[in-house]
Amino acid sequence: MSKEQETISVEGPVDLYDGIVTAPPALVVVYGGNLGKAYYLQQAEEIIGRDLSADIHLDEDSVSRRHARITVTHKETTVYDLESTNGVFVNGHRVKHAALKDGDRLHLGETVLKYLSSNNTESKFHEDIYRLMTVDDQTQAFNRPYLQESLKREMSRALRYRRPLSLALLDIDQFKTINDTFGHPAGDAVLKAFVALISRNIRQSDLLARYGGDEFAIILPEADRDSALRFCEKLRELIASNTFRFEQQTLAVTTSIGLQSYTHTDGEKTVNQFVAAADAKLYEAKNAGRNRICSGVFG
Repeated sequence: MSKEQETISVEGPVDLYDGIVTAPPALVVVYGGNLGKAYYLQQAEEIIGRDLSADIHLDEDSVSRRHARITVTHKETTVYDLESTNGVFVNGHRVKHAALKDGDRLHLGETVLKYLSSNNTESKFHEDIYRLMTVDDQTQAFNRPYLQESLKREMSRALRYRRPLSLALLDIDQFKTINDTFGHPAGDAVLKAFVALISRNIRQSDLLARYGGDEFAIILPEADRDSALRFCEKLRELIASNTFRFEQQTLAVTTSIGLQSYTHTDGEKTVNQFVAAADAKLYEAKNAGRNRICSGVFG
C-alpha cells in the first residue's frame, strides 16, 4: 500500500467470443531447475543461455552462455543452435535449427523444455502447478523451499564466477502486537501490503521469499556488503515512512533487518550456514531496539 490508498484490479486477456484465455507459446521446464516453470515466448526473438543477459536464463554448467535462439512468427516457432558446446536436441535428435511442433521436447544441456503452442491450454496448467510449488499463497512471495533452492543456485554462481552475493532477513517489528490489538485480519493485510511494497522496490534479479511467519528473505545477487547495506537502509526507511491502512485504522509498521554478505574468498558455505549468519544479524538488530540493520561478512 502506498501513502495514498490503492485499489488494484487485475484481469487477464479474455477472448470475448468464447471466454478462453489466449496465452503466447511457451517453453515449460519438464526436467531440470525451476521444474514446471513456463517461459512465455512474447518476443519475436529470444536467447536461451547461461549468461545473465539471456532472455531465458538457465543456470547450469551444461548450458552455454548463449546456447540457442528462438524465433516466433505467426506461422511457426523455430529454434537455432548458437554453436553451443553440448548442442540443441529436439525429441532426441541433434539439430542446427528446427521448427517446433506442439509437444516437442527441447534438450539444452541437462535441461528439458516442452514446447506448447499458443492454442495449448496446458501451459496455464503448468504455470498453476509451478505457482503452487513455489509461491506462498497468503502473501504471494516465493516460499521457503524455493528460497533455499534459489539461494543454493546463487551461492554456486557467486563462487564459480567470483561475484558478490548478499542475503537479507527481514522481520516485521512487534507483529504479534498488531495481531493482538487490531486482529488477525489486520495482521494478514499488513503481511500482504509489506510484500507488495518490497516487491515494487527490488530489482528484477532479486528474489523475495517468505521464510516463515512474519519473517522474509531477499536474495541480492551482485550485491556486496556496502551496496546491499545501502539498499536495505533505503528499504527500512521506506517501510517506516509508509502508511499501512486496514479498514479505518492506520498502522505503524517497521522492520528489523539482518544482512549477511558472501564472496568467493569465503570458500564453500552451505545454505544453512548463510541463512544462520543472516538470522544471527537479525537477532542482533531486534535486540538492539528494532527498526534497524545489522550486517556481517564471513571470516
